[in-house]
Amino acid sequence: MSESISPEVNRSLKSCVKEGVFSQIMIGIFDIYLNPLAIFLRGSTLEIGLLASIPGVLSAFSQVFATGAVRCMGNRRNLLVRVALFQAFLILAIPFLLFLHGRSLRIELLIILATLFRVSGSFMGPAWGSMVSEYLPAHSRGAFFGRRTQIISIAGIIGMVFWGLFLFFMKNYKLEMQGFFVIFLCAPLFRLFSAYYMSRQVEVHPSQSAQMHQVRMGLKNTNFLFFVFYTAAITFATQMASPYTSVYMLRDLNFSYWSYMCVNFASMFTGLLSFPIWGRHADILGNLKVLKLTGWLIPWTPILYMFSHTPWQLSVVEVFNGFIWAGFNLCATNFIYDAAPPHKRVQYICYSNIVNGIALFSGASIGGVLGSHLPLVDGSRLFFLFMISSFFRLMSQWLIFPQVHEVRVAYRKVHSYTLFFSVLGIRPIFGRDVESPTLSRPFSHRFKMFFRAALRPR
Repeated sequence: MSESISPEVNRSLKSCVKEGVFSQIMIGIFDIYLNPLAIFLRGSTLEIGLLASIPGVLSAFSQVFATGAVRCMGNRRNLLVRVALFQAFLILAIPFLLFLHGRSLRIELLIILATLFRVSGSFMGPAWGSMVSEYLPAHSRGAFFGRRTQIISIAGIIGMVFWGLFLFFMKNYKLEMQGFFVIFLCAPLFRLFSAYYMSRQVEVHPSQSAQMHQVRMGLKNTNFLFFVFYTAAITFATQMASPYTSVYMLRDLNFSYWSYMCVNFASMFTGLLSFPIWGRHADILGNLKVLKLTGWLIPWTPILYMFSHTPWQLSVVEVFNGFIWAGFNLCATNFIYDAAPPHKRVQYICYSNIVNGIALFSGASIGGVLGSHLPLVDGSRLFFLFMISSFFRLMSQWLIFPQVHEVRVAYRKVHSYTLFFSVLGIRPIFGRDVESPTLSRPFSHRFKMFFRAALRPR
């Protein structure tokens, strides 16, 4: 890969990976331990839902101003660095909420800080995605982003395990509040390191600044519009239940922080192994083939949650969940990069994020209300919510997905079950003569090769 790109871009790709490592550790703290912090502050089920939905919808609408923010900052790199610095100072305020009096005040300020964090981060997504996607040709993006995600996931897993153990032992010594304080005090440091590596990246092409309404007018009755509606429908259905899995584990099942961390670890570790595998398949078979397979499997996760009551059972469910969502998220992102014209990629990403943000807000809000009023199923109101979420995921795949078509011209056609067994390494569909030779080898061999590569000095 480095032979076909300039040294400047090659250095930027390396900085992109290093930046992702520190960002992932910070995001891991914010995403995994924010809900437990809210539960520790005695937040209700509805307030947990608002903690997910309000930042989601406001960050979505704020992306209307993303192109204007790029113009004000001069270029995309300047925007990324300054927003990252701003986020570091925002996170620094969170641990001090623990010393305030008044349950409602602490929860309200936590929602405000989380909202500001998400809104500021919404400016980064389109700018980062459009800038980095210009480093590589379309046929190489899946492999690079899969490999990058694998590397940063290692960092995320290490961070998650460390902080989970730390919080577990702090709680055993009756120092749970001090544990949360230390965790969220360290998060800004990792954001500062990621900002440094962002500053070392270059822009291949100056960003164009078409207005959002121009992009919206050009999207009417197009394949990309159906794709956005499809991902938004999946987001809506997923967010009806996803924010409340932590409530289910920590409040309904009374899991310890160690058990909670182990369940999340299972999902992240599976994603770590499967991201590059999904990426290589998508590069040859097309992103839509992976989305079709994973889209039919996604509805089963909430149902499996209903039959899982112990840490090891939920860990098995999360292995399946992490495997499926790794392929879906990677290929949904790459589909946007393929479908959007390079000079309008920022605006297309913004449009997609706005619609999905509205879906996130709607799903999480409705889930929060229903989670407090639905009838009990096997002793939990959340089980009924899980069933509703599963139904809407299935309907999204059945009714909307058939309207979306692959945008890549050259790709191989295979059945979904063939792709499934190939990804698992049971019946590989690629021979050793293609550019992804490891796909033709059994899973156990890829597992060993992964750890050799991860531990190799660089």
